[in-house]
Amino acid sequence: MKRKTAIICATTVMLLVIASILFTKQAHEARDVRGDYIIGKDNSGETPKILVARNIKASERSSAAPTLAMSKSRKIDFMYYRLSDLSLYNDLQIGDRVTVKPPSGAYVIDQSWPPQMNAGEVIHY
Repeated sequence: MKRKTAIICATTVMLLVIASILFTKQAHEARDVRGDYIIGKDNSGETPKILVARNIKASERSSAAPTLAMSKSRKIDFMYYRLSDLSLYNDLQIGDRVTVKPPSGAYVIDQSWPPQMNAGEVIHY
């Protein structure tokens, strides 16, 4: 009888360990949200800019350096957005998830790489 109880306890513990591992993995995957992330900031010119890598996972933020080779091989789109609001620029941090909507009738300002565009509305998550 003691042996049967020990087997049941060991099985229960093993199932709890497996369940906690699966729960932890799912929680980590839930935080790895795909979206647009700020990977750089530049306030050296007249207008502050944020560099956004579009449609990447949160875990890719630090490895999404804006190189043309990476853009082609990993198919990551990069865009500099010029911000007219300095306080918004100061509130935004590298690694933050954002959605940037261009103003109506917006167009790409600079055909440099990465391209640049004025930001209209910036949604900060």
